[in-house]
Amino acid sequence: MLNRRASRPVISHVGPARVRMPSRPIGQNGNMTIVKINAITVPADSGDELARRFAARAGAVDDQDGFEGFELLRPNDERTTWLVVTRWRDEQAFQAWVSSPAFAHGHRSAAERAGESAPPPVGVHSEVWSYVPAGGSGPARP
Repeated sequence: MLNRRASRPVISHVGPARVRMPSRPIGQNGNMTIVKINAITVPADSGDELARRFAARAGAVDDQDGFEGFELLRPNDERTTWLVVTRWRDEQAFQAWVSSPAFAHGHRSAAERAGESAPPPVGVHSEVWSYVPAGGSGPARP
């Protein structure tokens, strides 16, 4: 159960277990956290290339104001949709990054940055989803 007026977490009963729900989604700095998920559909034989391109940019967004974390999720079944999951302090921090020169630079290929022609994109479809945490459990993230 979500209590919008509570300043403390609310204990919700789900079956016989008790689940601790935050009164509001809290990020690392005490602000509202927002989660952005970029669902990228790639041909079945192109996943390794997508992973390689992300690995080449590892840490590039880490110093962006409001950035809280990143995960690249590879499907482990027959699906071909990979998930790029990022966490941000709030929507404004995410939008500031999307509008930044760092975003434009990071989304250009190494070849383009060197003045060469761009390789074809790996993904054949991309869709961005936006969420806020509504509950959960586990150790706190640093």
